[in-house]
Amino acid sequence: MNAFRLGISPAIRLGISSPYCRRYGVRSFSNATTTTTRIGVDDPRMSRIVIHNNIVYISGQTDTSADDIEGQTLNTLKKVDDLLAEAGTSKSELITASIWLKNIEKDFHSMNAIWSGWVDPENKPVRATVEANMARPQILVEIQVTAALRNESD
Repeated sequence: MNAFRLGISPAIRLGISSPYCRRYGVRSFSNATTTTTRIGVDDPRMSRIVIHNNIVYISGQTDTSADDIEGQTLNTLKKVDDLLAEAGTSKSELITASIWLKNIEKDFHSMNAIWSGWVDPENKPVRATVEANMARPQILVEIQVTAALRNESD
């Protein structure tokens, strides 16, 4: 049933803080026990994977073993695949993707061609691609994704 027909904001049903929630005094929502799992916590700055309430968050991934955008994109997407598998999901469950390019004018089309060959065409996530300064000069692309955890029956 549509959440608006019930008079319930989708943000409330999902437990998301939003202007609606703040305006109407809703601070949090939970209809089940909250669970959070962190994987790859050996890095003092961040986890590689966080699973919270069946949503998988993958930290930004990069690769410097290749010198060109094609190689770095392929290698970075391989890392994303590996982390999704480690979390118990796959690219067919992607919800969002954020991509940062060092030089969007030069590298967007090459990166996008590789992305298009990698992403599940039946289950494309929402995506944003922007230009950004990178943490190290040799990094040309960084990719961060969020995915749903697979159902046990899948």
